[in-house]
Amino acid sequence: MQIYRITNNKTGMFYIGKTYTDVRSDGSDSRKYSHLLDLRAGKHDNQPLQMDWIRHNCSEDDLLFDVLVEDVHVEEAGDIETDLIMEYREKFPGKVYNVITPRKTANKYTTIQMRRDVHTEVRQFCNARGHSISGMTEVLWMNYMSSSMGE
Repeated sequence: MQIYRITNNKTGMFYIGKTYTDVRSDGSDSRKYSHLLDLRAGKHDNQPLQMDWIRHNCSEDDLLFDVLVEDVHVEEAGDIETDLIMEYREKFPGKVYNVITPRKTANKYTTIQMRRDVHTEVRQFCNARGHSISGMTEVLWMNYMSSSMGE
């Protein structure tokens, strides 16, 4: 596996992730390709990254994909990714798109609490940048939370 970084050259912000495929590849099976496909469609899982993509009229040329750590064993990938996210948050406060530190969930309560944490962090991120969470996004979020609690 690889631990990679996406740098948005228009905002100076970072996204850190992990992948089985080479993030530098332009092939349709690469993680880079799937990120760009989702961003262009307006469906990226990371809302702060998606919002900046739209707000700053970004293109593929505005994102730099590079590998931070290569040949990571799958068992270690989550911990290394988490450590790097925390390191970047310390070094570059307010410049990391990852809205929650990846971690293993021990139970359903932890999962629900993490989802609430994500909502809070996304709302704070948006407010700090003058964005608002639209009414539709709020309705979708509440439906998601309701369905999660009923699991």
